[in-house]
Amino acid sequence: MKESARKIIILGICITFIMLLTAGCEEQGVSNKKSRLIAAESAGLKEQLKQREKEIERQKELLAGCQQEKEEIKQRYRQELGKLSMSVAEDFQEKIRLTEENKALKAEIEELKSGE
Repeated sequence: MKESARKIIILGICITFIMLLTAGCEEQGVSNKKSRLIAAESAGLKEQLKQREKEIERQKELLAGCQQEKEEIKQRYRQELGKLSMSVAEDFQEKIRLTEENKALKAEIEELKSGE
């Protein structure tokens, strides 16, 4: 009886040991799966980050181009405004000259009419 009890205990210990090993392997398998999933997700996120960084660089280049174009437009605007201002000033002076000439001619016409 002692011998069979000893065999049962040894058998129980072996079964327990095998169950623990099996559970450890399963747990390790789950852990490996989680690790692989995390690694895959990390790789995906790194790729997304690279894409975002490329997009940011592209947007920065576009912004620089737009700012340069804006400066060119402002420069042309200043030049055209300067030309327009000169033209308005010249037109205003011409109007004053023509108004004075018109007054002088009207006075001359009146003088000629009264001299008749």
